Amino acid sequence: MSVLQNPIVGRMKQKIGGVVMSTWKGINVMRGKPLTVANPKTDAQLMRRSALTQIVAIARTIVAAISNGFREQAVKKSAFNAFTGYNLRNAFNYAAPPAATIVPADVLVSQGTISPTPINALANSSITNLAVFTFDNTAILPGQSAADTARCVLYNEATDKWYAPSTTALRSTGTLSAVVPASFWSALDIVRGYLYFYNSTDRKSSDSVNTTDGVA
Repeated sequence: MSVLQNPIVGRMKQKIGGVVMSTWKGINVMRGKPLTVANPKTDAQLMRRSALTQIVAIARTIVAAISNGFREQAVKKSAFNAFTGYNLRNAFNYAAPPAATIVPADVLVSQGTISPTPINALANSSITNLAVFTFDNTAILPGQSAADTARCVLYNEATDKWYAPSTTALRSTGTLSAVVPASFWSALDIVRGYLYFYNSTDRKSSDSVNTTDGVA
C-alpha cells in the first residue's frame, strides 16, 4: 500500500476507484488499495510478525505510560507507533528464526530530551504490594527540573506480565513508591522496573532506565 501526501485536492475523504483519500495527523494522504494480497512466510517475515505481535500487546497494556513517555516522538505519528517502532528496531533478538525474542533490558517505555536519571535501588514487595524506586533528587543535568515527576512501568519476567502503575512522585522526593496489584506478582518472582521522568508543563520526558529485583 502506497501513502502519498495530497496537497492538490486538500482535505477530503473520498474513494475513487482503487484510491482512498483522507487525512492523518494533519497530513492529506492518498492510499492505494492493493490489487492482490500475498501472505509469504519467509523466516524474516515470520520473525517480524512475531515481534510486532509481542510489542503491540505490550503497548496496549501500558498505553497510559507511553502516551506521555513517547509524546515527544509523536511527530506525524502516534506515541503508540513511536513506541512500537523504536522497540521493534532495538529491543528484539532476530537471530533465531522464525520467532523473535524480546530483550527486556533494551526496551524503552519512554524516550525524550530530559536527561535520564539512574535508579539507585529497586525494592519489590508482595507483602506491601509496592515497587519502591530510589533515585537522585537533584535536577542538575540538561533538561531536568524539580517539577519533573517520576513514573514507572513494571515487567514480571516470571509471568511475562506488564503493568504501568498510576503512582507518580516529584523528583525532589528521591523515591517513588508505586502501588501494584497483588495479582501481578508472587514472592521470588523477578520483576524489572522501568523508571522515567515526565514534565507535564513542557510535555517532555526522559529516556527510561531499568533494573531488576526479586519480589520479597
